Amino acid sequence: MLSKEGTTQGDPLAMAMYGIAIIPLIKQLESAEVTQKWYADDGNAAGSLRSLRRYLDKLEMIGKPFGYYRKPAKCHLIVKKEKFAEAQEVFKGTNIDIVEGLRVLGSVIGSSEETKKFVAKKTDDHLSLVDKLAELAKTSPQNVYSCYTKGVKEKIKFISRTTPNTQNDL
Repeated sequence: MLSKEGTTQGDPLAMAMYGIAIIPLIKQLESAEVTQKWYADDGNAAGSLRSLRRYLDKLEMIGKPFGYYRKPAKCHLIVKKEKFAEAQEVFKGTNIDIVEGLRVLGSVIGSSEETKKFVAKKTDDHLSLVDKLAELAKTSPQNVYSCYTKGVKEKIKFISRTTPNTQNDL
């Protein structure tokens, strides 16, 4: 299958080319009202609900010529509980998932309830993995030690560094 535009999936130049190509879009979206952060084609923005709606409308208007199309399934608005009803009104008709907490770039942003659910899930995953490693350690203790110290332990350390108030829960 031939690529008609851009780069082929897995091409080492793909991220660099995309990063260079997306800069003009990001510059046009700059605003004193909204703080935006991008990681590859995943954009994040913070601001008041109305300023975020203006930002979204502008992104949808100017993004298409850049080849940027919003994927509703990947678009979420994280709000405080007391802002939930207002957010539903402001973002009516946008197909944006309005939530009180969500995993973003490996950690969770949002309410303490959502943080607790996230940490509980990660703790369960960690314990399950440790059980599997304990079984494997019977035949390959050095390999398991390496897996734990270089991988599993680092995941837990990342969550404890990036997720607020989790030090006692992990």
